[in-house]
Amino acid sequence: MTQIGLYIHIPFCIKKCNYCDFNSYELLQLIPPYLEALKQEIQSYGQKDTFTVRTVFIGGGTPTILDEKALCTLIECLHSNFKIIPNGEFTIEANPGTLSRAKLKALKDVGVNRLSIGLQAFQDRLLKILGRIHTVREFEENFFTAREVGFDNINVDTIFGLPQQTLEDHLETLQNLLKLSPEHISAYALSIEEGT
Repeated sequence: MTQIGLYIHIPFCIKKCNYCDFNSYELLQLIPPYLEALKQEIQSYGQKDTFTVRTVFIGGGTPTILDEKALCTLIECLHSNFKIIPNGEFTIEANPGTLSRAKLKALKDVGVNRLSIGLQAFQDRLLKILGRIHTVREFEENFFTAREVGFDNINVDTIFGLPQQTLEDHLETLQNLLKLSPEHISAYALSIEEGT
């Protein structure tokens, strides 16, 4: 049986960040028809007898912009149409401004076992420049809540090379994250793309 990885794209955000050139939109009214089309596509590709799924990654955009019911329905659709290896890595990208205890618990209950949380920087002034919708405090609260509901595999995204960011700012971000002991830290260099 062929082993594959699945990537599911949720191209919606409450607010598009100032640096972002990813395929994402603030057109939240398109979420229901998009999810319906996505479910149909999953069903058309689903082959439990042909593929074994080793990893699932739900990215975006902001997948956690979806409410608990929509997230669970989407993940259940994946399980119904693909043979997903038990205890395989199942990741969802999350924005701290769109998380709650109920949402984190629902994700954990349907088999998500890895979070990738987009912090970007540990300074609210830099988050504001980036156009992020969350604060450092919201990130910390959601990080601790994720641990409380059972997530033991958390990645945190950071960006360096930001406007007005000093080397000390980035070191402070990394030092604060090390105190939290996430399982992984991704540090990306800011790329200035046309139109951002």
